[in-house]
Amino acid sequence: DREGYRQLKTQTSLKLGYGEREWTEANYDRVLEDGLSDVLGLDHGRVGGVTASWRIAQRVRDHGVKFN
Repeated sequence: DREGYRQLKTQTSLKLGYGEREWTEANYDRVLEDGLSDVLGLDHGRVGGVTASWRIAQRVRDHGVKFN
């Protein structure tokens, strides 16, 4: 629920985590572009393994977001 995260982001100073349930690199790109997550979670099995996880991790780093 991106709109819910957008509202929550404006109402709290807590760091928000997101992403464990995303399945594709494109979805992670959208999460990063939205700027709604301070910590991006990854399920390596869902995104296509180590290679896809590495590419996503590089994008996360480039956006200055934390990664777990």
